[in-house]
Amino acid sequence: STLVGTNAAVQSVCFSPSGHKVATGSEHGFVRIWSAETGEQQHLIPCGSSKVRAVAFSSSEAENVLAVGSLDRTVRVWEKTVGWKL
Repeated sequence: STLVGTNAAVQSVCFSPSGHKVATGSEHGFVRIWSAETGEQQHLIPCGSSKVRAVAFSSSEAENVLAVGSLDRTVRVWEKTVGWKL
């Protein structure tokens, strides 16, 4: 699938452990969660004004925790059950 939905440069990409989801981080400070099967955007997570440099899913089967590293030297942990925010 082709992932369409951002005009910002994608800085990082990560597949979930099952391969069903893809997370992308952009230079505009957003993380997008996509369906790997359909290419449909499932979530948009604002992560501040700094470029997102790294994204990583947890290794759990639930795939509901995401770590995001930004150019401002912060790492944020997001959790799906609370709206992708901790």
